[in-house]
Amino acid sequence: MNTLTAVLLIAIDVYIVYRTARAWKDIRHFGPLMAAGIAAGMAAVVFGQIAVIRKDATFVTLMEVAGVVCLLLVVWALWRVLR
Repeated sequence: MNTLTAVLLIAIDVYIVYRTARAWKDIRHFGPLMAAGIAAGMAAVVFGQIAVIRKDATFVTLMEVAGVVCLLLVVWALWRVLR
């Protein structure tokens, strides 16, 4: 991995954290399930970046699992609030 890739990965992380911080009030409106889903989504991003850096299939699997957990938690949170 070269320096440009590392800088791009860090820039993506900073942008995601910035957007999450700006939307935190809206996230909390949907309750703790939504917050947990967003956290799982961030974990999926981190696992994906580690998989790129280390070229390890284990982190790809963790990324996929975290992505599915994110989807399930977010849908569940929306369903509970909007039903």
